[in-house]
Amino acid sequence: MFNFRFETLLKIRKTHEDKAKQFYAERLKTHQDELNFKMNLELQLKKCYSERTQLDRFFLSEERILFLKQALVKQNERIAYSQGRLNEALAQFLEVKKKKEILEKLKEKDAMKFKRDKNKKELKHLDYIYMISHKKSEL
Repeated sequence: MFNFRFETLLKIRKTHEDKAKQFYAERLKTHQDELNFKMNLELQLKKCYSERTQLDRFFLSEERILFLKQALVKQNERIAYSQGRLNEALAQFLEVKKKKEILEKLKEKDAMKFKRDKNKKELKHLDYIYMISHKKSEL
């Protein structure tokens, strides 16, 4: 039976990969929420521009437009910040995944070597049995 010498380390790496994947997913969701909020602000801004044609709402609309423009600037900063954190999480995930894949390849190579060695032993054993049976039949 094949027993990989670094099985415990591989399990730890898989756990780290799962955690990194979850962390990346959380960052991705946060980033998407920030983008959705920006889109909502932009829609509100368009609505204000369309409503300001009425004279009584003009000044209210102008104040609202100014507020929304400032909110969009802040939101763009938040998006840039969340994009940076998302990129960091992705880099961390890819690094952890790479380390796990190295161990998986090593495991695969060890399994192939184990199978090759096992086949050699079986072949030697069969040759030995054949030689013994062949010698007995000659006698």
